[in-house]
Amino acid sequence: MISSALILAPHQDDELNIAGLLLDQMKAAGMNITVCFATNGDYSGNEKNRLNEAKTVAEIFGGWNIVYLGYGDIGYEGSLLNAADDDVVAASPAGFSETHGVGDIQDFHFVQHGEHNLYTRKNLLLDIKEVLLSVQADLVFCVDADNHPDHVLLSALFDKAMCEIAQATDYHPLVLKKFAYLGTWYGIDDYFMRPAKPTESFLVVGSMYESRTDCKPYDWNNRIRFAVNPSVYSLRFWKSTLFKAYKCYKSQNGIAFFPRATNADAVYWFFDTRNGEYKQSSEFPIEETPFAFYKEHKTVRSKQCHFFKSLYKSYRLFFWRIPNKIKRMVGHGI
Repeated sequence: MISSALILAPHQDDELNIAGLLLDQMKAAGMNITVCFATNGDYSGNEKNRLNEAKTVAEIFGGWNIVYLGYGDIGYEGSLLNAADDDVVAASPAGFSETHGVGDIQDFHFVQHGEHNLYTRKNLLLDIKEVLLSVQADLVFCVDADNHPDHVLLSALFDKAMCEIAQATDYHPLVLKKFAYLGTWYGIDDYFMRPAKPTESFLVVGSMYESRTDCKPYDWNNRIRFAVNPSVYSLRFWKSTLFKAYKCYKSQNGIAFFPRATNADAVYWFFDTRNGEYKQSSEFPIEETPFAFYKEHKTVRSKQCHFFKSLYKSYRLFFWRIPNKIKRMVGHGI
């Protein structure tokens, strides 16, 4: 039976995009959860805020282990993804070129070896392998190849690391990969529709990632779909633990994306390592997990949908947009 999970996320908040729809089920099953962040989320210099937000999210779901690889949130310019070779050292906009911790959390390489690691693809690959072998979780979640270079890089290096581990060791976890943007962060704003809607295979029109409308290299029909507990997408949104979690990520305007990221199903692509290989499969061993496969269902269309959607918009206006506007005005001395 699955008793532990590792979530590999590029940035703080991506853990919700990758595994948020299933976190309440994992918590109820008593699973030991570790969240590993590849970067410090320091692109805009607010890494301390993002760490504190990540800690609060962990508390909402009953607590989990947080691991920081400590690499820079380099963004689109100068990403390690575009480095000429695996040993090229990158520098982050925050001015770092080696791993480092944030607040009271030290970077993983320093904890393990007493020294920081230079920002190179080779070092990131080795750290990913070491985390996987150190945690040895039964179930591993990892981001897939979205448009963002940090997402593409983590996805590619994880694939390489997991393939090498599966072939060379007796550690053979179940692996689930998920797009953090496609159908999720930039998904369809359909939270307040009833019957509850499953994940769509395209992005919301008008988003900065609008061009990413496919799920290559996958076939959408081969996706694995898990049922999401109805409490996660309750019309009374304030009762949803996932809403409470997204609300914590004020630095990322999380409550604006919650209605897009929350659906009645959680969509993944499954990679099986149990035979010493790392290969995509549609034969997910659901009986070993606390999850259930999603089944299409119909419910009575609620007349309350418009009311709660309006309530949500009012909430965002009075508890997010107006306070932020006031802060900006005060900050500019207006």
